[in-house]
Amino acid sequence: MDDVSRGLFEQNGLLLLNIGILGPHYMTQLITRGISKVLSKSGKSLPNEIWTMILKFAHEGMSDKWYEGTNNDFCFVKAELVSASPENMLIRCFRHAFDSPTDELVDDVLVDEGSVYGFERYLASTTPSTAKTLDIELPELQLLSGPDTTFDIILDTTSTAPYLYASLSVPDIIATINHGNCWVCREERFICPGCTGGIAQQFDVFMGCGVGLSCPLCMGTNFSQRHKSFLESNYWSKAPEDEAEDMLYVIEDRLAELGYAGVTVQDEAWKGRE
Repeated sequence: MDDVSRGLFEQNGLLLLNIGILGPHYMTQLITRGISKVLSKSGKSLPNEIWTMILKFAHEGMSDKWYEGTNNDFCFVKAELVSASPENMLIRCFRHAFDSPTDELVDDVLVDEGSVYGFERYLASTTPSTAKTLDIELPELQLLSGPDTTFDIILDTTSTAPYLYASLSVPDIIATINHGNCWVCREERFICPGCTGGIAQQFDVFMGCGVGLSCPLCMGTNFSQRHKSFLESNYWSKAPEDEAEDMLYVIEDRLAELGYAGVTVQDEAWKGRE
């Protein structure tokens, strides 16, 4: 997924908003614009050292990488541009949700390669015309109403902790809104592609046993298929050391990108079949 750092998003696309850091981010923006403009009801301003402490507390749990933060709380939104200037832009976000829990959507709808690609097409353009082209039946996407369903956010050149994301993929949804839960690998992030009882075939990643293949659902179908090509090329003999190490780094980067940095990459995933 891509950080919407300068308001670049599609009008009908579904976005992810990290509402867990909206408050601290707003406070940071307010202070960096000039503490002399922030006054108490009696018209007094706080000393600089107090503002320094406030900023320190505001930044706790925030990071320029979403998976390193501690206050993450994601939701689906659609956004519209309210106003813009060379320095910043005001974006209004409207909270949306599918009328089926995310875990049920992942478990019941995203069952093969075609359904994954179809759902990702819908995420990019959530229009009735897009839905009609899909070979899957998705739960209805609903605009929510009530408290905490509309958010006005400011994007500016001082933003250091992104919290609005576009270009969503199924692994992004699993890692954030579904809290990493994956029915294919049961949160292992790897599978034996020859021992899945037909699941690997549904994602076009079936091959021989004895290897550790990146999960085609939570790690990404394209990523898993590329990983499969590497493992097949080195199935009957070990991969050259430099190629194996390159693959290890690629897998580790992908795990970190999705917030799974604590997962150990098994030898069978990069050295080849034991």
